[in-house]
Amino acid sequence: MSAIIDKLFKVREEDLIKEFLDDLKEFELKRYSDMIRTLTNLREKWEARRK
Repeated sequence: MSAIIDKLFKVREEDLIKEFLDDLKEFELKRYSDMIRTLTNLREKWEARRK
């Protein structure tokens, strides 16, 4: 049972990392002011998930 739970957490962690990297790709294509807004949105999104 523990192995199944560990695998689920690993898959979820990998999904979160992939989503974060996809968001960073979007960040690269923006003007400076938009970059700051995107980073702020990313930070808020990840802080909400930590709770």
